[in-house]
Amino acid sequence: MYIKETTEIRLHQRESKLGNVHNFKRRRTVYHFRCDSCNKEFLRDKSKVASSRASSKFHHVCASCDVHRYAQSVGVEMRKIYSLDASSTEVKL
Repeated sequence: MYIKETTEIRLHQRESKLGNVHNFKRRRTVYHFRCDSCNKEFLRDKSKVASSRASSKFHHVCASCDVHRYAQSVGVEMRKIYSLDASSTEVKL
């Protein structure tokens, strides 16, 4: 589940060829998500997530959870809701 978008600012220093120290900052935008599998909050860079997927319409799973296992359980729930048969032996004409 999508929670919010925040911007982090990181401060760095570099030394020029002449020995002068220059301060500069880098801005990074991150999305905050809640894992639909374990309910733990996690972060993803905005550059790594499509802007259309940064919503609560999509399922989001953290790196510590198994994505395939979660997708399998969601598929089972959907088959129950829509009364779909998962059998490969039944032939529908």
